[in-house]
Amino acid sequence: MANVSYNLLDDYKKISKDFVLTIGNFDGLHTGHRLIIEKTLEDAKKLNATACVISFYNKPAPLFVSSYVNTQILPLNEKINALCEYGFENIFLFNYNSTLKDLTAIEFLDFLKINTHIKSITVGENFLFGKGRGGDVELIKNFFSKEKIKINVIPLLFDNGVLISSTMIRQRILSGDFSINKYLKNPFYIQGCVEEGKHLGRVLAFPTANIYIYDQIKPKAGVYATISLFEKDNLKFSMTHVAEEGNIETHIFDTQVDLYNRELRVYFICFIRNNIKVSSIDELSHLLSIDESDIKTFFNGYYRSMDGAKKYFQNITHKSDLFFEEKKTFGSFHGRTEC
Repeated sequence: MANVSYNLLDDYKKISKDFVLTIGNFDGLHTGHRLIIEKTLEDAKKLNATACVISFYNKPAPLFVSSYVNTQILPLNEKINALCEYGFENIFLFNYNSTLKDLTAIEFLDFLKINTHIKSITVGENFLFGKGRGGDVELIKNFFSKEKIKINVIPLLFDNGVLISSTMIRQRILSGDFSINKYLKNPFYIQGCVEEGKHLGRVLAFPTANIYIYDQIKPKAGVYATISLFEKDNLKFSMTHVAEEGNIETHIFDTQVDLYNRELRVYFICFIRNNIKVSSIDELSHLLSIDESDIKTFFNGYYRSMDGAKKYFQNITHKSDLFFEEKKTFGSFHGRTEC
């Protein structure tokens, strides 16, 4: 069981046994993040210490841009679930827009030093912190040079010359390129409660489940081959239309289930085409039929069958019951809770 705290300033001081620490946003939990996490957990085992992580429950971007659009890759509750699953015993989440944003890099390191039980700190090579992002890994190493605290700096990770980073992944999502799924802990997905739509899809014999994107990055507008997850472990091939205004409509193949007011998770697998303006209902119906045929052909080659897809997804859906339960555990951003 992990302690999840939204009160970093108070609860960090209360850790009463040896611990190792990593710090970062960890949005998307990509392969670069996982190297940092693995090293932290390795130290915890070697030093017989507990593993702790400091992260955000909101992205720091609003401080540096005038017009903010949510660019979060992974929903907060899923990041918490994943960090719990990895084995962190203390997860500290803080609001980047709180008073903590005014701490200089040295003041933040002074804060970390308050707890004398800290045994190691692990961060990525490009880690920046403190007011104005004035601190870097060299400052950390120099600051703790006379302390018995191990400092691990994990090198940047590249794939064919491309830096694997949350920024790169966001850029690819915005362009509809989901080859980035190979870097993520789970394929990118949008999740939410199915809302009432205009029922046009039902008229066209292509009923859709409608989800509005509130707290995640929105993929490029267009049509996608997707896999939909509902009823905990019920996976179905599907096609999804992403509108310009930010909602998604998903037609789930070979399924007649009323999903209104129920939770749905839609995994994005492949971009199929850009949105096309049509002049009639008949033209739209014909276009959707072509999309369905193209996507089924794609999936037959990609996974061979739904059984093949289920084998691929079996390692990422076994925790899905956490998503489909009422979101009471992580609904409030204060105090302490457990997962």
